[in-house]
Amino acid sequence: APNPARNHTEVRFFNPADGNVQFELYSIQGQMMMKSLEHFAIGSQRFELPLHDLTNGFYLLNIKHQNGWRQTVKLVVQ
Repeated sequence: APNPARNHTEVRFFNPADGNVQFELYSIQGQMMMKSLEHFAIGSQRFELPLHDLTNGFYLLNIKHQNGWRQTVKLVVQ
């Protein structure tokens, strides 16, 4: 939230287990725009994603936990 976003967005997710979570942001053309690895405890989590260097458009955010859990979120940057 928010989505569409401008300078940043907050990603909310449920972390199934204590461990590392990788965030990868891709353009709609498949180019990796950002990559970050963070450690989170089990449970509901928030991650602030900076967007100020991105051009307007559609992006895909892949969220991957070290145990194999993954989720993809569509994101619009204005």
